[in-house]
Amino acid sequence: MPINAPELFAERLGTPPVWSLVVTLFGDLSQSEDAQIAGPVLSKFAHSLGIKPEALRVALHRLKQDGWVTSQKLGRTAQYMLTPQGRAETARVYPLIYDPVNELPQDWQIAMTENSKGKETLHTAGFRQIAPRIFVAHSGCRAPTDVALLSCTNLPDWLCALCMPEASSDAYRDLLSTYKALKSQIDPLVKTAFEIAALRILIVHHWRRLVLHHPYLPPGLTGADWAGHQCRAFVLDWLATLPRPELTKLG
Repeated sequence: MPINAPELFAERLGTPPVWSLVVTLFGDLSQSEDAQIAGPVLSKFAHSLGIKPEALRVALHRLKQDGWVTSQKLGRTAQYMLTPQGRAETARVYPLIYDPVNELPQDWQIAMTENSKGKETLHTAGFRQIAPRIFVAHSGCRAPTDVALLSCTNLPDWLCALCMPEASSDAYRDLLSTYKALKSQIDPLVKTAFEIAALRILIVHHWRRLVLHHPYLPPGLTGADWAGHQCRAFVLDWLATLPRPELTKLG
């Protein structure tokens, strides 16, 4: 890249685990069933992103063991691709990472449990606990049959604040502020398809780790002006200026 974007990102946001960065790379660049990334292209990305060759090999080995990535030889060159499991997992979280808030579920629900026994089941289903025995989620989450589902037309601000605690809001505000500063520094110097792809990986990675850290909650539960929705809008606008390049143009 024309300037050391990975160092700028790391200075402000910390150094991500190599395997996690590689997950983002595959998730952003190889989403179709027949998409393959050649070994030399992966090595080129590793060099650009400040990843040592041995660290890339370890990350790929781990992802293969986890059933997330596979490879095959095409001539003398290894081609890497997502497994069906990897594609399914990528597809499952794709809307949460890439869709604008108006395309995500808008309706919501409140669940009340008889006791604390169903807590883990509700968390797994995508509910967030806001008080003892009280959970919230978007309407697409399926609640267990033994919970009471409640409805109301709107939530007061104090209850919205419980849905997404201040620590989470602060994290989104910090990321938004950081991304605004980085965009002004890096964007004017990014020219080639490869530089665009590498920058996308960095942008998506830190956004992905934050947005997947908690269940998605629609504006009716968080408030329309919540920092997470503002951050999402900025990230998607930034990515729109950096259209995903074709893999054939990255060699």
